[in-house]
Amino acid sequence: MGLPMPWGQSLEHPLPPLQLLDLPLAFTQNSLLSPDDFVKQAGERGVQIKPEHLLELHRRRALVPLLRIVQRPPRTPTAVPVAASAVGGYTEYRTPLDLVITAAQAGHLVDPGLQPFRRWDGGLPLPAHGRIHRYPSVFYSPYQLLALQQIEQLVLSMTVTRAAGGHLTCTLGPLTREEVAALDGCRRLAILLSALDMHYLPRILLRARHGRVWEQEDPQFEIKARLDPFGLAPESLARTAEALLRRASSRDPLGKWYDLIRLATPATWSGLRGDALLAMDYRIAAEILLRGLDDLDRGDLSKPPPRTGRMYKAVLDDRLLAEPGDLEGALADRGLSPHPALLLVLEGETEMLLMPRVLTELYGKPVPPALIDPVDMKSIDRDLDLLVRHVAGPKLGNDHGDFVLLTRPPTRILVAVDPEKRFATKQQQRNERDKLVRRLHESLPAALRSPEALTEMGNLVEVTT
Repeated sequence: MGLPMPWGQSLEHPLPPLQLLDLPLAFTQNSLLSPDDFVKQAGERGVQIKPEHLLELHRRRALVPLLRIVQRPPRTPTAVPVAASAVGGYTEYRTPLDLVITAAQAGHLVDPGLQPFRRWDGGLPLPAHGRIHRYPSVFYSPYQLLALQQIEQLVLSMTVTRAAGGHLTCTLGPLTREEVAALDGCRRLAILLSALDMHYLPRILLRARHGRVWEQEDPQFEIKARLDPFGLAPESLARTAEALLRRASSRDPLGKWYDLIRLATPATWSGLRGDALLAMDYRIAAEILLRGLDDLDRGDLSKPPPRTGRMYKAVLDDRLLAEPGDLEGALADRGLSPHPALLLVLEGETEMLLMPRVLTELYGKPVPPALIDPVDMKSIDRDLDLLVRHVAGPKLGNDHGDFVLLTRPPTRILVAVDPEKRFATKQQQRNERDKLVRRLHESLPAALRSPEALTEMGNLVEVTT
């Protein structure tokens, strides 16, 4: 295939998908997908496919569902172990997870990756409300959506024929053994992520499903014990996470706007569409693996290098670990800072009544506070130190050695008062201005209080009468 695999090097591990059901909270935080669900989710990511395409992809072993319910179990059916809390603890009637758990206990659940291909488009006939209803019999992991780019390429190469009754038949040419193995890497990654996401996904999305059971079971999670059955080295997890982050960066049409998106409430991420949503899928998958490495105390593999003195961007800078304190800098970089460009300090109520009207006359409409923000100093005797430092004090970002970035654009200060008391003469006005400039300068860290910085602060403050 012509496209790189987003998960990079395949993660070889022996854990079968059936064994996931014995893990408390398996498939609760990221629900299993029926073929119709998978088609819908693919469409939201800009890839148009049909269940008939999925059937052919399964036949060619390019996209094998994670689990399958069979109507006729083997001659000696074996029940699949299910976590105790899963039995009636967090299932809802005839949901994918309920169907899977019920089938597992009855010995009707199999791993389709180990079975010869058999059509499943007829569904699973079960009684419902006095009649037979057909439910899905195969289920995908949501993490198998990470292979959508490759799936789209294969779908476009299929031959599609339509029978007289409208039934579609899709035909895909044989794949090489290497192509099948590479595509199966996504399924193996999906199994790994499904073993970890019940602990990490609520912390990433800030939302836990089946909260009562989750609060009981989650404290028992231990990352080393969970990873031991996979036999994967931490370095393998790190390589896969970095490959996912690289793919997200190259695929995401939002570009630098991603820095704002990751600071938004995670509930809003599902509102993304097309490649932007698929790129977020890559990042969430990478973050699950990286948080596992964090808990293994392998920060050398999961944390980006220190920003001090670093001019290049590291792959791990794109982690979903943005801090709320980064918001002002991200907004400022895009010209969206809510902080005023000018703080207009006025003497009293009369000025506060008249000046907005004057500004509206000059501007043609009310002046937004992000441009000019009038402030009432109440009295000409009021000390402005705290006000000026709070509003206009510089907020510093990354230190690059010979310069430090601001996390918000500077706010200029114009103090407009009557020429009286401490503002009576030109010299007194200069003294008041210089005092405010010194206060701004003193708000800087000691190492940055240079004469050059003092000059720059001086350009921000003006007193007029």
